[in-house]
Amino acid sequence: MKNFYFFLILGITISGFSQNIVINGDFETGNRAPWNDFNNQVLLDNLTSSLVGNVNNGEGAFRQDIPVVAEAAYTLTFDYRWVSPATGTGNYVMNANVIADSSTNSIGSLTLNTTPDTWYSGTINFTVPIGETDVRIVFYKVGGNRPFRLDNVVVTADSVLPCLEPTGVANPVKASTSAYFSWDSSASDFDGFDWAVTATGGDPDTPADVVDNSNVASGVTSVSVAGLTEGTSYDFYVRTRCEIGTSDWSAAVNFTPAFQENLILNSRFDADGPTADPADWQGYNNQNLYDDITGDLVGNVNNAEGSLFQIFSAVPGTEYALNFDYRWVSGTGNYDINLVIRDEDTNALLELEPLSSTPDQWFSKTFYLLLQQELITLGLCFSRPMAIVHLD
Repeated sequence: MKNFYFFLILGITISGFSQNIVINGDFETGNRAPWNDFNNQVLLDNLTSSLVGNVNNGEGAFRQDIPVVAEAAYTLTFDYRWVSPATGTGNYVMNANVIADSSTNSIGSLTLNTTPDTWYSGTINFTVPIGETDVRIVFYKVGGNRPFRLDNVVVTADSVLPCLEPTGVANPVKASTSAYFSWDSSASDFDGFDWAVTATGGDPDTPADVVDNSNVASGVTSVSVAGLTEGTSYDFYVRTRCEIGTSDWSAAVNFTPAFQENLILNSRFDADGPTADPADWQGYNNQNLYDDITGDLVGNVNNAEGSLFQIFSAVPGTEYALNFDYRWVSGTGNYDINLVIRDEDTNALLELEPLSSTPDQWFSKTFYLLLQQELITLGLCFSRPMAIVHLD
């Protein structure tokens, strides 16, 4: 009966494959995300009076990675034009490409028209190789070429895709009464994802077992669940809302909300003794050493430019307290430092807090932050030697 249902739906929806899996393909958000690469921007085109992607004069590119299903056929369509100079000449040479993400091989390309100041439409048909789950759309031009504009980028499947359950479901962080979950993007995502929290061992399809449930929009691959009971064991499930219905629920992710005393790993810099590479910390021109005032192992950023930073997960909507001790080491030079907190995904600056510039004295600092993001980067950047004894 299940197979019959699948083919019945296939027959009545065969002409409706219109789900675009490119995000912000028309650039109407006013910014380029999630398009990447360099020497590009979003601007208002003077011919169409609409927002478009623009690769500036010289070398530059736009690219975007998209989830796909192996062995499925897709069609990429887009509009483009070149911009001629007010005086003089320029080159107008570019191939649009679809690249297999793991092998970096081209699986579809198109040589673009070289006549400037006219909008054209391009089409690339491609089939995803076996084993691939992502492809990369690339619009790249070498130096010497004129500005290139891009709009209405669309990738659609040529037939109904299989309805695959989400993968990579994870619970990277939890708090006393809340928890955050994420999963991988899916090529089967047509209308978002359903999620459910049940008592441990519960059935997400049985209302009596469900503690909370809802759904998220297409392209959203995370959710924060609040109103839970500290110390109680739960299961989390998620499924894909596909073009032909819903997938099976993912395997249960069991979790127990609990207060976490410290999200920072190796916060006292004593995990591995004196070393040029403190465990769990990133940055450059730093080390672990024994402080000559306290005798404790501390993190030290050496003379001149350097940093220590760590990325950690946090539940959106939760307030966190950051406590740390620090001091400068005296000598000829400056004592300028800010505590910098950035969003790891967007690199947006969330907070910038100046610290004391007095050397050879330990200071304590407490900083409160209400986080709305999934992941943030804690970065400490310095222009003189700086010792940090602990963050707890």
